[in-house]
Amino acid sequence: MGNAENKKAYVYVKIHKVGRIRILAVCDVELLGKKFKDGGLQLEVNVRFYGGEKVPLDDKLFKLIEEAEIVNMVGEKVISEAIKRGIVCKEGVIRIANIPHVQIIKDLGWY
Repeated sequence: MGNAENKKAYVYVKIHKVGRIRILAVCDVELLGKKFKDGGLQLEVNVRFYGGEKVPLDDKLFKLIEEAEIVNMVGEKVISEAIKRGIVCKEGVIRIANIPHVQIIKDLGWY
């Protein structure tokens, strides 16, 4: 059992609030603080934006994702799991320097 625990995937998650809107930033742990460039595109996994709590890639994380109005996700692990769970479709994922990134923006109505 200890070996399975060691292999559990972790991500960083941070909740930002802008008025009543919750913006959730999630990234695979190994990407935090890194920058990626691909032609004219750049992806910065900024510590101030993504560097919140280190949490397991599990149901609790995906409950936070469901509750947020806007979600930014970066990384193979978190995005692959989001696709498996039907939260994200493959076609919505962009890759910058082969690093997957996706944004989810829910219908905000008249916020």
